[in-house]
Amino acid sequence: MNYKYESRKLFIASLVSCMIAALLFGLFYSTALYQDVVFIQRLMRISLILCIVVFGFSSHFTQKEGSGQLRLEKQVAALLTAIIVMGIIMRIGYMLYTPFELRGHDIGLGACGHADYIINLIEGRLPDTNRYQFYHPPLFHFLAAALSWLFHALTGEQDVKILLEAGKLVSCWSSIVTLFLSTALCRELEIGKAGKTMVIAVSAFLPEHYLLAGRLNNDALSIMFMTAIVLYTIKWYRRQSMHDTIMLALCYGLGMMTKISVGTLAPVTGALMILALYKNLRRGNGTQTFLQYLAFSLIAFQLGLWYPIRNLIRFGQPLNYVFQQETAGPLYCGDYKVFSRFFSVFDHTLYADPFSDYKVLPYLVKTSVFGEFKYDVPIWIPQILLICAWILAAAGLIVMVGRFICKPSFQDRLLAAFWAAIIASYLWFNVKYPFGCTMDFRYAVPSALIGSIFLGKWEDVKKTGFVEEMAGYMLWISLGMFCLMSCLMYVMIKQLFSWVKSAREVSEVCSSEVCCFRIP
Repeated sequence: MNYKYESRKLFIASLVSCMIAALLFGLFYSTALYQDVVFIQRLMRISLILCIVVFGFSSHFTQKEGSGQLRLEKQVAALLTAIIVMGIIMRIGYMLYTPFELRGHDIGLGACGHADYIINLIEGRLPDTNRYQFYHPPLFHFLAAALSWLFHALTGEQDVKILLEAGKLVSCWSSIVTLFLSTALCRELEIGKAGKTMVIAVSAFLPEHYLLAGRLNNDALSIMFMTAIVLYTIKWYRRQSMHDTIMLALCYGLGMMTKISVGTLAPVTGALMILALYKNLRRGNGTQTFLQYLAFSLIAFQLGLWYPIRNLIRFGQPLNYVFQQETAGPLYCGDYKVFSRFFSVFDHTLYADPFSDYKVLPYLVKTSVFGEFKYDVPIWIPQILLICAWILAAAGLIVMVGRFICKPSFQDRLLAAFWAAIIASYLWFNVKYPFGCTMDFRYAVPSALIGSIFLGKWEDVKKTGFVEEMAGYMLWISLGMFCLMSCLMYVMIKQLFSWVKSAREVSEVCSSEVCCFRIP
């Protein structure tokens, strides 16, 4: 299939998906439907079953068409489409039935949190302090404010609560686009049918992506840009065209304009650029490379650093500044031994608790499927989901290490370098800021995609021994159960939340002197 045609098809599919999310949000939040969690979850279940039925019919009819290879390609294409659609359903559905205060982070309404940041921008001004979450760059908050203002303009909605809910669309769109970027990355890496199915299944049904899709903060958007950086770094190195250079620069610039931690990946891309420059100088192509680097610098640095430099000048805020909790607070876990925190994998609890947990690795896996929250669902569902998550995480790490022992390809080295940069940043973050909330998987989400890519590469290799074949079967069983339990859990959560009380509390805060909300 033509490369440009495939890219255009993915772009159109992601655009249509985001439009559907916006239309459904407008429908549900301009009526009383957004309060009916049971109805939304029932609609999600029906939609998921329809996807399975349509895929089943599609597979049945393609069995009568063409050669065996052609039938297989069509069946795999239908399966991948079904997986992507189901992943989108889970993201949109979760966004619709989850209020932004529920299972969110750092909302801080009336206390310089993300909600206040958005309100400031709706009123037409940047924050005049760097307290709490106001130190972050403004791209997510600007987009959320624009959507809140647009929803007000289209519907005449005056309820502050509902207008702030519109900001969740930015997170939902980002999570959807991340799924399509994962698909594009599989194509760029030329991963085979079985491996691609594995990668996209993990990207579609990793519960952290649902949780990100329903939040009013900058996590989902920054993860989207980090995924795009991995993709366009590989594209750039292969072709080294000005187009790919500009796209990579925009990913870095806009990513760091969302969250400065996106720059974690810069050393890997920078090292690759130095390697490319060395090779091109030896070939006598240095001039064109220098022009590309100049374009990259002009775009990425100006977009990514203008707000941190503004805060440096106004508030004396360091460029790598992170808001720090009080060490005397209940989230502090720095008094535990380093070995207990970073090398212990045994944990007896099911859900993560930032106020009592201190073991980094169990917390990382638990928050990848549950976040930092507990759920009112049958206990066997999250238990199976967590076991499968441990199996997939361990398998991905084993395969990555194994490929390094057995003569890794350049792709393997590059992907492992990105994974190492993400994990090293995450671990250093936990060393420097030893708090329960710092251990959350939301600070290392792209590592799951890279781990699944290594699993996909291993799956594409022909199995020769009995042990390898059995390991492959166990991996597919674990993945299948992971996807099933992930969907099952997040379409049957019992929502313990009062919309009426929430709306009243938000209105009271926004009418105070701390947070005065006025739509221009």
